Amino acid sequence: MKRLPIVMLWVFASIAVASPVFGKPMETPPTPPTPFVEGSAPEGKALIYIYRAANNTFGMTPTGVLILAQNGPIGVLGTGNYFAYVVEPGNIKLWLASIYSKEVTVETVAGQIYYVSAGFGMSLFGPIPTVFFDLKKREDGINEMAGCKQVTE
Repeated sequence: MKRLPIVMLWVFASIAVASPVFGKPMETPPTPPTPFVEGSAPEGKALIYIYRAANNTFGMTPTGVLILAQNGPIGVLGTGNYFAYVVEPGNIKLWLASIYSKEVTVETVAGQIYYVSAGFGMSLFGPIPTVFFDLKKREDGINEMAGCKQVTE
C-alpha cells in the first residue's frame, strides 16, 4: 500500500474544509422594502397616516394594538401596517391602547397629510419597555412606512 505524501493530504484536507464555504449556492440578496406611495387628502378633509414601521418588532403581540380616535376605534395595528385615517379639520385626539397607553393630538388642516408613528422600544435605564405614539415629519413618515401595508378593515 502506497502512502500519500503529506502535501497531498494537506490539499485534500484544505478542499474538505473549504468546500462548505465555497460549495454553497449563492443566496439571493434580500429585496428592498416596497416604497410607500403617499395619497392625497379628499377635498375639505385631512389625512392622517397611523403606522407601525416594519422594523419595529419589539414588545407588541403579533396581533398588534388597538388604535382609538375621539369618535371610536380605528382598528388593530400590527407590525408593518398602517391606517389611512380621513378626518374633518381640527384637533384630532388619538390613543394607542395597550398595557402602556399613549395619546397624541394632531391639529389638522384641510388638504394636509400627517404621519403618526406607533411602536415600542427599550428604555435607556434598563429593560423597561417604552411606548411611542408620535407625530412625525412628512419625510420621516414616508421613509419609515417603506414596506408597510394598509389595513382596510
